[in-house]
Amino acid sequence: MSHPAIVFNYLMAPPALDPFAHSTPAPFAVIRYGMQHERHINNPCDITIGTPLLMPSPNYESWQLPPGAAIQSGWHNEIGYVLSDELLFAHLLIPEPPPAQFTQDIYQAYSRLLTFVQQTPCPNLLRIWHYLAGINDEVMGVKRYHAFCTGRALAYTQCGIDSHSLPAATAIGTDTGGVSIHLLASRHAGITLENPRQISAYYYPIQYGLRSPAFARALSYCDAQQHHTLMISGTASIVGHVTMHPDHLQRQLQETHRNLERIVNQAQQQLLPKNTAPLLINHLKVYLRHPADVNSVNSYLRAWLGETIPILYLNGAICRRDLMLEIEATVHAYSID
Repeated sequence: MSHPAIVFNYLMAPPALDPFAHSTPAPFAVIRYGMQHERHINNPCDITIGTPLLMPSPNYESWQLPPGAAIQSGWHNEIGYVLSDELLFAHLLIPEPPPAQFTQDIYQAYSRLLTFVQQTPCPNLLRIWHYLAGINDEVMGVKRYHAFCTGRALAYTQCGIDSHSLPAATAIGTDTGGVSIHLLASRHAGITLENPRQISAYYYPIQYGLRSPAFARALSYCDAQQHHTLMISGTASIVGHVTMHPDHLQRQLQETHRNLERIVNQAQQQLLPKNTAPLLINHLKVYLRHPADVNSVNSYLRAWLGETIPILYLNGAICRRDLMLEIEATVHAYSID
């Protein structure tokens, strides 16, 4: 049986893997969660995001390649990277920009990151994560998230990336300074997917900022071994472009559930071969504005998905003040032949 190009795992302890061993998966990325953003100069595959963990849930995120996969890693202009034949993991930590330079600094740093990705053998963005301080605050009279979206959109335009090649994405607020970005890119492009219940984020009206949020609701990636992975962006209680059930946790959770299921169903019907088994979510990452909500949310999600699906709970602010949670998901598809 062939191995998928990449496997995502949520773990209770960091993986102890030998990168030179041929009988174990190759370590591609280890993503830890804590109180501060950190980078480890001697190990660019290992990063820490300043989003605190909630409840006894998995503590680490591990991306693994097939046994014996060849990888190279290093740093390029403060961009850490790990590169295989088929995939690229890259990350950048931007120092906290001065308020008057926030959008410009985001634009310049984001352009530098995108340019690096485009110069590698894996130039196609699949999935990208952003963590920024004070996401709901204002900077120079503009909502900080909107200012971030403007800088990001300018960088995409500068690098020739349009709405047809946007990655799946997440943007979460933190209490620690700086902007942490990490991404997954590939040799071959994925296929973007939108949610019929929602307006595509890049078509949002002007009330959500001068430049709309630039991401796809989900992206389906088929690797060289014909394994399909569906990566679902951070998903919240939004229908059309409107927040549903402001500040009501359970109703927002139910609406988010409906959005996730609709995206999975769209992927099953539109993108995957007919011999693919029914898609089932493999991993969830849940961001909660209020830590005290974790037990209630966990009870709901366990009733939906059962006890075996890994769920990672993190404390983070959602991009709109009236949203209480956001959920992202990964789905691996399997042939029934």
